[in-house]
Amino acid sequence: MKPSGEKIAVSLNLAATLRDYEPEATHGMVSVALAQENTAGYLLDHLRIPWRAASFVFVDPMKRHLDDQRSNGARVDIFPQIGGG
Repeated sequence: MKPSGEKIAVSLNLAATLRDYEPEATHGMVSVALAQENTAGYLLDHLRIPWRAASFVFVDPMKRHLDDQRSNGARVDIFPQIGGG
C-alpha cells in the first residue's frame, strides 16, 4: 500500500508487555499520527512491534484483522498473547 502524504490520528492503547514498544503508552492512551491509508499491520510496523507479538487487535471496539483499514480518530487496542494456568 502506498501511503498518501496526509496524516490521520488514532488513539492507541497497548496492553501489558506491548507497552515497552511505546513508552508514552504506559500512562494509558496515546495519540499516534499515521499515513492516511494504513492498517493495524502498518501501525505495528511503525512502532516496530513484531506481528507475532500482537494476538488481538480491536478498533472502536470491534476485533479486526491486521490488514483492515484504520480511520481518523479510531481507537486501536492491541493485546499480546495471554497465558495462564
